[in-house]
Amino acid sequence: MGEELKKKNFSNINVKIKKAKLTEKAIYLIEKKGIEVDEAFQTYGLQISPFSYPRIYRKYKEKGLEGIIDTRGGKRVEKVTPSIKDFIILQKSKNKKLTGKQIRKKVLEEYDVQLHIRSISNILRDKGLSTGKGRPKKEIEEVAIDHAGGFLLKGALICMGLVKVIVDRIRIRADEIEKNGDKSFKWMSVISASRKVLSRKIETLLYMPIFQMERIWHFKTVYPRDGLGVLSGSGLPYKYHTMDNFLRELPRLDIDKILSRDLARAYIEVFNLKFETKEEQTFYIDCHKKVLWTKKNVPKGLHATRNKILKCLDVYFIQASNVMALPVISKLESVPVSIRWSIKSCPLPILPAICVGGPLTTSGPPVPSL
Repeated sequence: MGEELKKKNFSNINVKIKKAKLTEKAIYLIEKKGIEVDEAFQTYGLQISPFSYPRIYRKYKEKGLEGIIDTRGGKRVEKVTPSIKDFIILQKSKNKKLTGKQIRKKVLEEYDVQLHIRSISNILRDKGLSTGKGRPKKEIEEVAIDHAGGFLLKGALICMGLVKVIVDRIRIRADEIEKNGDKSFKWMSVISASRKVLSRKIETLLYMPIFQMERIWHFKTVYPRDGLGVLSGSGLPYKYHTMDNFLRELPRLDIDKILSRDLARAYIEVFNLKFETKEEQTFYIDCHKKVLWTKKNVPKGLHATRNKILKCLDVYFIQASNVMALPVISKLESVPVSIRWSIKSCPLPILPAICVGGPLTTSGPPVPSL
């Protein structure tokens, strides 16, 4: 028996034979004396699961002592020959995307040898050809930026800090609502939104004109505009319902007047404007296009809604500090040169140009007092 084990190159032959003899004695106690399996094996210092005993007893009855000798850990036959190794390396070098299963299939077809995937992985790892663990790495798709010039506007907003001014005022109001415990505002997501989320939504609204988006429903009709999501920092563009809810919640905060003062103060600080007039005399020029309704009959080609003709002109509303519209200007050419200079000198078209009724200390023609 010992000679057969030596042929298998076992280094601990005597230990295996001794353990097999103790197992034989434990079997005798179980079958002849009726002792429990655990107790019988523990008598001889052996540990075994009761579920393994039927298998051990069956081998003992078939082959005797030789059947219960542990033959694990002997010399293994080398299945991967040098030619198979070269074949595996060659296949992987030709096609880097081949997996272990695919290479194993090729080896089986070529050499009629069934290899374990771990053996193939070890060979490739030694040669530096392994692809690593886990799923294959996905290639990052480059997002085509439509209107990449919008980053100039983003840089101007960052430099002026206007988005931060808006977010600060929203967060101050949200903290006041939470402190007062007003439950009527709990449903509003703007109360619990983080500063990062608020900044992204505010920037999304500011960048809408760059992507030919003038109304909130353009989030449905003008999309997809992946560049807007990249520009605002959200990655993917916001959906219509998200922005619609955000715009519905903002007016409930009741921060329009104080926010206008914050923005005016920031604008004046950025451009270092100095004036000697009272705050009530300050006005701004809203350079957005306004919808102008007319009652006169016009050709049918124009859009009609509710029995009125919609005609969109470049109308400029000069707003006073009490949000009351002053003179309405429908054509820029009819405006005095000084006011035209004030409109055109606005660095950012989407931002209000802050002017004052009185002499300005900045360069350029003065704005006449209204």
